[in-house]
Amino acid sequence: MEELLLVRAFTLLGGMLIITTIFTRINKAYETTSEALITVFESFLFLFLSFIFAGQYPTNIICVGIFSGFVGWDLGPGIAFIGIKI
Repeated sequence: MEELLLVRAFTLLGGMLIITTIFTRINKAYETTSEALITVFESFLFLFLSFIFAGQYPTNIICVGIFSGFVGWDLGPGIAFIGIKI
């Protein structure tokens, strides 16, 4: 039984990392300030929605995937900014 839980946890984590990587590669810089603010707001929104829908199976996985995408979308400009500064 523990092996099944381990496989599910690592599958979920691996899927989140793949989604984050894809969206990090797409967005290299913010075009506007409103895009940055919307991205931060929506990432917190989907973080809270994933906690609210924790007991509902397909909805919680979708919320976690969308949250992962927004984190990747926000992480891309951060990595580019640090790379330019270094």
